[in-house]
Amino acid sequence: MKFKSNRKEILAGFQYVIPIGYCNLWHLLSEEKPAAYVTRSGGWACDIYDFDDVAITTGYQPFGNLRISYDLVEKYEETAKNVCANNSLSYLEKQGNLRKLISDFIAEAVVPAAGGTE
Repeated sequence: MKFKSNRKEILAGFQYVIPIGYCNLWHLLSEEKPAAYVTRSGGWACDIYDFDDVAITTGYQPFGNLRISYDLVEKYEETAKNVCANNSLSYLEKQGNLRKLISDFIAEAVVPAAGGTE
């Protein structure tokens, strides 16, 4: 079950917060459960996915302290889409591959913000 939070708490609670538009990482996050959600005056704003010191916000009004290129998002979403469509993989294999992709996505998104290179 996800809990209701707010923008201030999320930004204070995570070192990195990655904003992603509604459904832009649908396949990549398909096996994950959001930890929280944020509302606005018009209703639901976004879901919050918790990955240790990194949060991914995705929805109608995502927010964050990092800016990710559309090309990076599209690269990982396309790869995740292919994993989900691969019927030769078991459910657990798909889930493991998606979790690895999430780790890779976060690493690639955070490295420029941290000022490091790999």
